[in-house]
Amino acid sequence: MASSKRSCQKLFIVSLLFISVSLTFLVFSFHPKPDHPEFDDHSQTVAHHHKKPLSIDAQKSWFDDLIERKIFSDRIRIGFVNVDDNVKHAYDHMRGQVETVDVDFRPVSGELKWEDFFPEWIDEDARWHEPSCPEVPMPRLEDYGDLDVIVARVPCGNGTEKQGIRDLLRLQVNLVVANLAVVNGLTNGGDDRTVSVIFIGSCGPMQEIFRCDDLMTHLGEYWLYKPELRRLRQTVQMPVGSCLIAPYHKQTGIFSFTYMNFI
Repeated sequence: MASSKRSCQKLFIVSLLFISVSLTFLVFSFHPKPDHPEFDDHSQTVAHHHKKPLSIDAQKSWFDDLIERKIFSDRIRIGFVNVDDNVKHAYDHMRGQVETVDVDFRPVSGELKWEDFFPEWIDEDARWHEPSCPEVPMPRLEDYGDLDVIVARVPCGNGTEKQGIRDLLRLQVNLVVANLAVVNGLTNGGDDRTVSVIFIGSCGPMQEIFRCDDLMTHLGEYWLYKPELRRLRQTVQMPVGSCLIAPYHKQTGIFSFTYMNFI
């Protein structure tokens, strides 16, 4: 019971953190347009107020006040995946309550293409060679334990919708986040930890990995997920594409083949 209450408290704080940081970046990315006569006095005042960049200290919100009152005694450990310095600096004023760590991983080879993972045909019967998939490098998961939150910037290709969907770095980032969430959340004893995921990017995460049912909040380019970890583990255990088809679960007595299927 105490563990459940503590988990709810941590999830509440993570939600506040998500909203606070999201609003901070919305303010920083705001570029006011020239004043127009049709704007009322209040609109003009707001636009004028944001013409000068605001410092991090000036962006302290009610979330920071709650943190400073220590309504939650434990520190939140955050892992950054493919995140730039601007995002990291937004957490600087929370030091003492928030611990951050950069997740290092080798980017997927630039020589690989989407078709290498999703070929039109594979030798299912292994008549000429055993089917296999190219490597998608993962971080040393054992080096990143006790994460409560994973913050990841999702690449969106070169701008077009199709390129954004079929982007190998985007696929890799989603898989890195999914594996980190599973390793940090699932336990052998069944008393699983809550791990929240914040994605940054206009195209969002891959819904084939992170379901809409697990989406808690969406604000602009920020997506907060509380993934169902046991289902997520099943997903990351599947082959990454049609380059390799492997049996799924035989619990039902039905022998079926499956793999991660992306458009």
